Amino acid sequence: MKILKKLLALGIIAGILIGLGVVANNFYDFNLTVKPRAAGPVHPDLPANQPDSWLRIDAEKQPVQEDIVAPDQAILIAGPLPVRVEGKIVRIEPRSLVTGPVVAENVTILEATVRNHIQANTLFAGTTEEQAGIPMMEHFADRFPDNKTVIFGDLAAQDIRLGQTAQVYGKVGLPASRIDIAGQVSGQVTGEKIVLRSTAVIDGDVIASQGVATLEPGATVNGRLTDPEGKAVRLIRGWSTPHQWEREEKMPPAGPGTMPVPHSPVPFTESGPGLAILWLPVLAGIIGLVVMAYTFLAGEAQAGASNLKLRPWRCLWIGFLTFLISLPVAFILMITIIGIPLALALAVGIAAAIIVGFCGCSLIVGEKITPYLKQEFSPLVALIIGAVLIAHLIWVPVLGWLLFIAILVMGLGAVSLNWYPRLKDTWQQWRAKHRSPAPPSPPTPA
Repeated sequence: MKILKKLLALGIIAGILIGLGVVANNFYDFNLTVKPRAAGPVHPDLPANQPDSWLRIDAEKQPVQEDIVAPDQAILIAGPLPVRVEGKIVRIEPRSLVTGPVVAENVTILEATVRNHIQANTLFAGTTEEQAGIPMMEHFADRFPDNKTVIFGDLAAQDIRLGQTAQVYGKVGLPASRIDIAGQVSGQVTGEKIVLRSTAVIDGDVIASQGVATLEPGATVNGRLTDPEGKAVRLIRGWSTPHQWEREEKMPPAGPGTMPVPHSPVPFTESGPGLAILWLPVLAGIIGLVVMAYTFLAGEAQAGASNLKLRPWRCLWIGFLTFLISLPVAFILMITIIGIPLALALAVGIAAAIIVGFCGCSLIVGEKITPYLKQEFSPLVALIIGAVLIAHLIWVPVLGWLLFIAILVMGLGAVSLNWYPRLKDTWQQWRAKHRSPAPPSPPTPA
């Protein structure tokens, strides 16, 4: 009965710690989202219901020789244009060619070529997957058959998004730029917040002003990843939330096959220090759990450690079989109403055995490490040191995860080797105590 009371107390404590961990995980949400700045109308003087509000430049039909300077105008460009373009909004139609510099608050380039520098507040270039099926203007459909957006020049903008079909030969970004790249860049990329998608290829250095860059699996950087001082940046790896170009107001219609111009910055999502901070309460919970387990079941933990030292491979095998058998047994018990308490008791017992076995593994690791510290530590301190080291295996991809699982299974097997004989004896004694007495034998006839 003493061991059952200890197991019950250990289960209650474990439940409290797990609950606190869940609360901490929901409370400490450290995903930092840079909200887009408030976006006003695309052009206050160009209401959406006026399709003729665009300044249309069709250089294919009527060649242009003078610079186009209309800082308060929305400009639509089609055809070869060899002059400077300056406007409020500039959209370069597919299959067009612009060889002069482009200056505007919002610039959109979709399957066109620009052979000069671009200066803007918001710049979009290239085709995304959802835009790949947009019909193009037949007027210029055969000029650039590869359907690429190619820019030969530097891009200076606050918000830059390069789609999968974008190819840039020049510098991209400013120290305060927010950059999202899914295409190819041959040149230096500089920005405050940088996201490289899985299809991104950068042939040049990437300089992150804040010392942080986000890379999706598959992104390629043939250069250095540093901050402005040349120090290595912290990489956030993983799939990022797809950025959506918000449109509070659509652009006026600009002809067949055209699209609204995005006019608000791209929201960037960054993990920041959240994972590292969230790991602290989890690690504290693990330490508290092993300390509580060792306090109540120190003898069991030490016995498990002895089994691990003497028979490690048998412990691994027994732990694997115990876990494998307990799953169908628990399932069978759960489908019967009378067996639900037994299934819960089995689950609590397996969890307690894993925790106690983890304590045994932690003791062994702590005892191996503490001699190198050239100082004597108590078994409890050695236990904590070992638990911290083992817990950090989950930060090592694949190999660390497999080793961590193997340690848990070995601990389960080590404890099962000690508990199974005692549980078997207890069960036999209980059956013998509650077994019905045999009926008296009939008297022997004279």
